[in-house]
Order: sequence, then structure tokens, then C-alpha cells
Amino acid sequence: MTSFSVFTEKQYFRQWWIIGLMTFINALFAYGAVSQLIFDVPFGNHPMNDTGLLVLLIFLGIFNYFFFTMRLETKVDAEGISVKYFPLLIKPRFYSWKEIKTIEIRQYRPLAEYGGWGLRGWRKNQALNVSGNIGIQLVFINEHKLLIGTQKPDELRDVLMALKK
Repeated sequence: MTSFSVFTEKQYFRQWWIIGLMTFINALFAYGAVSQLIFDVPFGNHPMNDTGLLVLLIFLGIFNYFFFTMRLETKVDAEGISVKYFPLLIKPRFYSWKEIKTIEIRQYRPLAEYGGWGLRGWRKNQALNVSGNIGIQLVFINEHKLLIGTQKPDELRDVLMALKK
């Protein structure tokens, strides 16, 4: 197998609007915590108690860590396709070419078809995506479908064509 017939991609949630929203929420609660815990000025009309505010800050920290380490890893080679959606799917899922009936790179509508981005869908029609609207659609022999989002459709198409030969 030659090196050009292997495709790897790592995608992260880094859309500007998500980062902006999370920054706003983090800044708001950090301001509230400093105001209430350090300066003894209650945060809001019905302030949360100090313990509750600390628990909320810890939860936000864990959520931020979880969110910013979340990534979709895709590998395509002569054996098949492997996907990992860390930390939701820690162990990579491998799909052999023998179990795939059809494969195509297609444009899709994330909100209309799957309800958004992430680990989406039902048993027979799932999607693993991070951003954008282009993915590799797998249809398996048992008629189940899996769409894997990609930001490198041209590179992926070239590898698929090279593996077909």
C-alpha cells in the first residue's frame, strides 16, 4: 500500500459562534463568582448560594474541557474506514470494505437530516460530524447508513479513487 492511499483527518469543534457563546457564558459566571465570592456582592436578583456557584463553576470547567477535547478522527486505508469520536467513542469503530455496500462523498443538511452536529441519528441512519455540510456516506450491506463529516472532500475522493484501482 502506498502512502497516498491513506487518508487521515482530525476535526475539532472550533466554530467562531460556539467559541463566542462559550466565552460569554464563562465570562458571565466568572464575573458572578468573583462578585459574590470575593466582594460579597450577590450575583443576580435571586442569587445562588456560594456552594451552588462553586459547583456550577466546576461543572463549567469540566464541560469546557470535555468540549474542547472533543474530536472526530477518520482514517481510510486499504482495510476499510475507522472512526473515533473522542471522548464519546473512545475505542475506534472499524468498518471493513466487505461490509460496505456503497460509498459516496455528498453534501448534506446537518440540521434537517440529523438534527445538527455531533454524534447524531438513529440506529439505521447515523451521522458523526463536527462542522460543515460535506461527508462520506456509507451504506452497509444490512442497509444501515453512516455519514462521516469531512473538511477534506477532495483529498478523501482522491484516496477512495486510488483504493478502487
